[in-house]
Amino acid sequence: MPGGLADHTVLLAQHLAANRPVQVLTSLGAEQGMGLSVSASVGSWSDSAGLLRQFNALPREATIVWQYVPHMYGRGGINRSLPKVMATLRAAGRHQIVIAHEIMAPLSWRPRLLWCAWNHRWQWRRIRAVADQLAISTERWIEDWVTREPRIAPKLSLLPSPSNVPSVTVSDGHREHWRRRFGWPPEMRVLAYFGSGAAGKQVDWIYRAWEAAESTLGPMALVIAGGLPDPAPPESKPCRYRFLGHLPSADLAEMLQAVDVLALPFVDGVSERRSSFMAGLEAGVPVATTLGHSSGTTLRSADFLAAAAEDDLSGYCDLVGHLLQDESRRRAQAVRGQAAYRKNYSWEVVTRRLEGLIDGVPSVPV
Repeated sequence: MPGGLADHTVLLAQHLAANRPVQVLTSLGAEQGMGLSVSASVGSWSDSAGLLRQFNALPREATIVWQYVPHMYGRGGINRSLPKVMATLRAAGRHQIVIAHEIMAPLSWRPRLLWCAWNHRWQWRRIRAVADQLAISTERWIEDWVTREPRIAPKLSLLPSPSNVPSVTVSDGHREHWRRRFGWPPEMRVLAYFGSGAAGKQVDWIYRAWEAAESTLGPMALVIAGGLPDPAPPESKPCRYRFLGHLPSADLAEMLQAVDVLALPFVDGVSERRSSFMAGLEAGVPVATTLGHSSGTTLRSADFLAAAAEDDLSGYCDLVGHLLQDESRRRAQAVRGQAAYRKNYSWEVVTRRLEGLIDGVPSVPV
């Protein structure tokens, strides 16, 4: 896609390349370098013959790892050629693993959206039939598919999306120095968000939580990094609001290690595919999030996050306020979050799991 390889793809390939040869096949014009062998040679992901020529040029023993998000492969996420390419590769004896970060859009009464959602389901039905392994980045989806189709359970495994923000070492007094940049006192408590500015991220919930906290606890600051938020923030307190835009990873890591609470009220609930959530865990900042239809059993019972129901705005505001008020609770949650990240979600853990799938180690259904 325009702009080059996603951070997740780069980091995954770099970690795999530490132990085995890796080639990245991607679209024309993608960035080269990064210590990787990148073949930016695909003009169209619907060109079956062209794709098969590319794959047939690779060593036959090479495992093909597909990064699957429908919209990466066609307008509206529709690409009816892709499952056919995978089926041809399977018939030729090629080992294929699909890492599914998204699978299908929800059904809709709007004809265009319904057509896309139906095609996503058609594609996924054929892809899951021909893939050797289905590594899915959301536990809840695995739980759903095991219930719907128990026969595909041996193919399924959880492969979370780790943090794309490499941690950095900060000096003593970092939190105070970081606040001083914005003219804030050292004791100023800071609520933060980073990610896209899309409405589906419920940034308006963060504004409401910020206002509610200030009404009971006094002045608070809010920082937002990433895409321009929609809707825009309240105009009543510009001195305590900063929009930082897209930051270099080191600056973003410094921000995460300076703030008090990371607010991530996902419209569908927190899940293992949310790399911003993972970045918060790794950085040791307590995360205030939501539980919804994408939240699996593990995260619903976790003690390393604070969460309200996806449709409970009042409960979310209370949750954020309690975290901002209680420093000991924030510290304890941050410690648990870092420990959970290192044990279950880090790049080292995810790379070992994927290497096991590449080497033919059977997956264990959730």
